[in-house]
Amino acid sequence: MSLCKKCGNRLKDGALYCNKCGSKIETDLQIPDMSLKESLEFVKTLQAKYTEIKDLESEVGDCENKLSHPLVHGRTATDPFRYFWKFLLASGIAVVVCFVLWLATCVNFYSTFPWPEALTIFYAIIPPGIFIFGLIYSIRASRADYDGLVEHTNQELQDRADLRKKYRELESRLADCKSELMKLDSSIPEKYRNYHSMTKIKYLLESGKASDLESAITCLNK
Repeated sequence: MSLCKKCGNRLKDGALYCNKCGSKIETDLQIPDMSLKESLEFVKTLQAKYTEIKDLESEVGDCENKLSHPLVHGRTATDPFRYFWKFLLASGIAVVVCFVLWLATCVNFYSTFPWPEALTIFYAIIPPGIFIFGLIYSIRASRADYDGLVEHTNQELQDRADLRKKYRELESRLADCKSELMKLDSSIPEKYRNYHSMTKIKYLLESGKASDLESAITCLNK
């Protein structure tokens, strides 16, 4: 007596429809004869394959999720002004301070030290010095940022290339596993082609409530 390909229900000879799930019987299911030991080994093999496929699908999904995100360090341009504005401000303050001090010392006609002349020299040296130093520092810092961004971007591109390679390998392995599984569980009703059902069948076999795979599937249908 054969079984329904959808639900595993026993079919009567010549039946056109399953009297349990109502599926049209185009091709019935013939479960191969197996001993108890062979049935257990077969169920364990299916469980391992279901677990492997689930893990591979999880890894493939994780790779797809990572590949869908844009590059974090995708830009390769930097702005020197984000460093330079502090030195520009300091240079402006130095100009104002030197000018105020220069004006204050201009009224001191009794001093023997030439403060106006000295402040004039400071006025001509300090603000431009701050300006030039800040300009050089900003350009070098900006260049270091640029080099760092390029390095990060290149590393991310390499990581993404490695991830794409891993993704293709995982997809290939997943396709192979599914192909192997189709050959293995083609003799199992579609209703029971999952890890949970295999666990129940394994319990029935180990507990002695079923003597082989076919009787275990029959027990599940009761």
